Amino acid sequence: MEPNVVFAARDADIIKTYVKMGMGIGIVSGMAYECDDHENFAAISGETIFPKCTAWFGFRRGMLLTNYVISFINLFAPHISPKLIVKAAEANKQSDINKILGGIELPVKGGCDQIQT
Repeated sequence: MEPNVVFAARDADIIKTYVKMGMGIGIVSGMAYECDDHENFAAISGETIFPKCTAWFGFRRGMLLTNYVISFINLFAPHISPKLIVKAAEANKQSDINKILGGIELPVKGGCDQIQT
């Protein structure tokens, strides 16, 4: 079986709108699926067929991170302390960053915890 991809969109709301209009099915991330979506959509978890996706923060190596940048990163990654963020930013090589952050378990997040898997 070959998929027939008619269009791709980066915005989950656009995908959901087209699905509501009856234009096929949509694939969105778990974070884009909101609890209110149960009224309009049947959801099937794709965790067994799609790889997990990790988001990354990127900044120029050697850049001095200001307090507001550290706070911003910490908003998205509260499991990483501001001290570790600074320590990782000061590292010279990616392998050093991997050692600093390697033991931290990443949380798995979804938009609605009511999705049946």
